[in-house]
Amino acid sequence: KSKNIIEELIKDAFHFSDSFLSKLNKTDKLDILKYEFGWVCSYKTKQRSLNNLHLPNNDKEQLFNDIDNFMKEETKQTYKKLSLTHSRTYLFYGIPGTGKTSTIRTIATHYNMGIAIIDFNKDMDDKVLQRAIKKVPNKTILVIEDIDCLFINRKNHDDFKNAISFSGILNCLDGVIQNDEVLIFLTTNHIEH
Repeated sequence: KSKNIIEELIKDAFHFSDSFLSKLNKTDKLDILKYEFGWVCSYKTKQRSLNNLHLPNNDKEQLFNDIDNFMKEETKQTYKKLSLTHSRTYLFYGIPGTGKTSTIRTIATHYNMGIAIIDFNKDMDDKVLQRAIKKVPNKTILVIEDIDCLFINRKNHDDFKNAISFSGILNCLDGVIQNDEVLIFLTTNHIEH
């Protein structure tokens, strides 16, 4: 008979759900998502503390200041006023073992985000890539590893080759089809490629 009773029930349900999910999400693991007709948690990996990130202090400070600035509400509003997708793309490069992936894990840990990794296999084409990027979950970093290998050494009979075009990947990365508040990290061992 009273609208207030229903409103109170809904508020209580939301409160219960939020407190339950916050307890459930408190873990020392990072979710690693893979795209298989939708984003699924493929596995969990250890979080990585900012104290354990070994970069020159100036580089570390500059990187985290840039991400902090990107995450600010003021920056979000500026992007919105300019009708731009609020996304930021970084390219990490260096020989294997220099900490590219560890740095991404540290960033995900620091900002309490998951990591979504796109595997470029024979089923991947421009449309699948667009769908995957459009559906990246909130509070998730998108990672495209070894981007230098994407178009190099495609063999006629290679079962793992993909159908991604150069313009397709550029269109995905320029923000036209992305959600807002997306951090994208590209990695390469060969910056010259």
